[in-house]
Amino acid sequence: MNKSLAQKAADIIEKKYYLFFGSADIATELGVSKYHLIHIFGRHYGCTPGEYLKQIKIKNAAVMLKCSDYSIETVALLSGFASSGYFGKVFRKEMCQSPTEYRFINKNIPITDEEEMLMQQIEMMIHL
Repeated sequence: MNKSLAQKAADIIEKKYYLFFGSADIATELGVSKYHLIHIFGRHYGCTPGEYLKQIKIKNAAVMLKCSDYSIETVALLSGFASSGYFGKVFRKEMCQSPTEYRFINKNIPITDEEEMLMQQIEMMIHL
């Protein structure tokens, strides 16, 4: 059961990352305590659900920055950040460059199949 809980949490994070702000939100969605989820998730993934959520948000934001012309504010909101200022701070810490710098450096690098698939999922999410 515990492995399936960790996997369920990871699946929910990957599908609904833009709706959650941290481990407590994910635990509520799954109907378990935050502390239980953190413990089980950590044993299987080596990080907290909140850290995994942040990784997924940043990964998706990086794809949007590279593959679209969305404003930084739009990327921040679509990635599930409450503000573009907070998004910029987290992005810089994780990627060692600002969102604008990342976009400039990566804009002309060919898009991978994984990035194209992520952008299609993001576009579908926008049009729901």
